[in-house]
Amino acid sequence: MGRLSADFSSAFRRDLKKKARKRGWDLSELERVIDLVLENSAETLEVLRRRHNMHSLSGAGQVEKSVMSQTLATGC
Repeated sequence: MGRLSADFSSAFRRDLKKKARKRGWDLSELERVIDLVLENSAETLEVLRRRHNMHSLSGAGQVEKSVMSQTLATGC
């Protein structure tokens, strides 16, 4: 597994900064979690599972994902 990259839009960064300032959020923990996700190693994935309750999608989100992939594969 290699390191991933993140490309956040300027609108996302602007909105996050605005909400964080308005609500008094400290974004350092969010930045740490994003770094763990981007690192994409076995150790960081274990930290995400253990500390941040990372899990696979299930339920309606999983169904929508599988239907979308089937639709893209068949072209319908």
